[in-house]
Amino acid sequence: MSVEYELSFRKALSVNEIIVFKSGDSYPLCPRCKVSIEREYMKYCDRCGQCLCWVGFRKAKIIRRN
Repeated sequence: MSVEYELSFRKALSVNEIIVFKSGDSYPLCPRCKVSIEREYMKYCDRCGQCLCWVGFRKAKIIRRN
């Protein structure tokens, strides 16, 4: 892997999507890997390691799943 690719994970990406399931459960989505994040306001995605920014999270796009 290139150094630039590895360093890109250190730059915080904004969390701007929330997935809502039919059961009513909702989870934020990682902006890099698009996998649900277990808890809100985590500093890093627990799956891919992306640094996360939560500024503007209250205005996140809602994605509904059946």
